[in-house]
Amino acid sequence: SHLSEEYYRKHHIFSFEDLLRAELNTLRECLKPGGFGETMSRKFFGHSTTFEDEFNRRDADDTLEPLVDLDEYCYGGRVSKNVPREQWSELIADHPEKIINLPTTKLIQSILGRGLYTLPLEWWYASFSANDIYMFCNEDLRERPVESMSDLSGFLGLPTFNFTNVVSKGMYNVGGNEGYDKPTSWDEVEEVHESESLFLDKKDTSGSTSVNDIWSDIPISAELLQEFIEFVKPYNDRLFQLTGKRCPWNY
Repeated sequence: SHLSEEYYRKHHIFSFEDLLRAELNTLRECLKPGGFGETMSRKFFGHSTTFEDEFNRRDADDTLEPLVDLDEYCYGGRVSKNVPREQWSELIADHPEKIINLPTTKLIQSILGRGLYTLPLEWWYASFSANDIYMFCNEDLRERPVESMSDLSGFLGLPTFNFTNVVSKGMYNVGGNEGYDKPTSWDEVEEVHESESLFLDKKDTSGSTSVNDIWSDIPISAELLQEFIEFVKPYNDRLFQLTGKRCPWNY
């Protein structure tokens, strides 16, 4: 007989909280001072022609964190036939009936880590002049699209162009319209933004973000959400300092 979606979710599919918790625990261990991420990154790149000076610069400055190759050393490769990544070893041992050994492993191994933008960007800033790198926040494309496109085209040295007519049509590759043939109107974009928004526009009197400032349909506990915010915030602060650009994030 046909089994319900609820049955498969309960008996065969790991929850979002399960996966996020496992990754968070792995990254805490890997990214701690002197952890595997730092140690192995230093071992393989610390004396390379491209990065040796940057490693030395960071060693001499206590305010700078070490370079870490996140993808290579914090996620790694397959552990065994049934364990595609080390971060899921305990989950699989405790719930062998649940399914995680899928071709799309790359998509779910880095739920959290893909948002630690500063870690890969620090390697780019170590390799190229900051004047040759341009960063803008996705929010800029929604809130000030004409100015954002003009700023970017100016940075690239392109001829001046009035983007008003282009951006007035809406946004591309969002809201269910894949590709660049059909735009999603700004009214539809705003509806999606309001329904998916995670953060309220307020903070407590101390200036810190708490779970009380956040509403979300993401199925994780308030406790894990707070742990996530506390873990991610220092990396976002590093990103803003590195790039000289602050995105409108409350974490």
